[in-house]
Amino acid sequence: PRRPLGTPAVIDSLRTVLATRPSSDVRQLLQLAEEAATARQAERRKPRPKRKPQPRGKGPMRPAEAAERIQARWRAVVARRHWRKMLRAAFTIQRAWRQHLDAKRRSRAREFHQELRVLRDKRTAKLDVLSRHEREFAELQRLPGRAVPAWQQLNETLAVVKFQARWRGIVARRRAAELRLRKKQAEAAAVIQRAFRAHRRYVTRPAYADLVARYARVTIDDARVAELQKKILDGRRPWLETRRIDRLRLAPRPSIAETHARAQQLLDQRWRDRIRYAAASEHRSHLRTEIAALY
Repeated sequence: PRRPLGTPAVIDSLRTVLATRPSSDVRQLLQLAEEAATARQAERRKPRPKRKPQPRGKGPMRPAEAAERIQARWRAVVARRHWRKMLRAAFTIQRAWRQHLDAKRRSRAREFHQELRVLRDKRTAKLDVLSRHEREFAELQRLPGRAVPAWQQLNETLAVVKFQARWRGIVARRRAAELRLRKKQAEAAAVIQRAFRAHRRYVTRPAYADLVARYARVTIDDARVAELQKKILDGRRPWLETRRIDRLRLAPRPSIAETHARAQQLLDQRWRDRIRYAAASEHRSHLRTEIAALY
C-alpha cells in the first residue's frame, strides 16, 4: 500500500537514497515530502471547531427517549452514591490500618525501651560490683601483709551484721502484721458484742413485753367482719348481673365461716406485721442513740 508523502518513514527513505545516489529528482521529492510534513503538523496544531448541539424537536419527547434519559440520570446517581460509599470505606480502612500500625509501633517502642532499661540496670549492677571489687582490690594492695587477716575478719563481720539486720527487719514486719490483724479482730469482736448486748437489753426490757402482750390481746369484732363481707357481696352482684359471666355465677361462693376465717387470718397477719415494724423502728432508734452516745 502507498504511504503518504509527508510521513517520517518516507522522508527517511528519501534521505537515504539521496545520500547513496544524489540526483535532482530525489532532492525535489525530499523537499516536497518535508513541505507536506510541515503542512500536516500545522493542521494538527489548529484547534478543532466545537460541534454545535443539534436542535431538539419542539414537539413532545418520545417515551423511549424519556425512559433512556431517566435511566441514564438514575444510573449516574447510583454510580455517584456507590463511589462515595466506596470512598468512605477506603478512608475508614486506611484510618484503621494507620491506627493499627501506630499502635504496633508504640508497643514495639515500649518493649524496646523496657528491654533497654533492663539491660541498663544489669550493666549498672555489674559496674557496681566491678567498682566495688576494684576498690577492695586497691584497698587490699595498699594494706601491709600482716593486716590482711584483720581486714578479712572485718569484712566477714560486716556481712554477718548486714544479714542479721535484714532478718530482724523481716521478723519485725511479720510481727507488726500479726499485731495489726489481732487489733482488727479485737475491734470487730467488740462491735459484735456491743450490738448483741444492745439487742439483749432491748428484748428483755419491760416496754417490749408490754407491747407484745398488748397486740396479742387484740380481738376481732364478728359484726364488723360480717358487715364488710356484706358490702363486698352487694358490690359484686350488679357487676355479675350486667356482665352475665356464667363462670362466675356458677362458681361456688365461700361460706360465712370460711370468709370469717380468711378475714381473721389476714387481720392476724396485719397485726404481726405492725408489731414487727414497730419493734424494728424502736430497735433502730435505740441503735442510733447508742451510736450518738459513743461519738
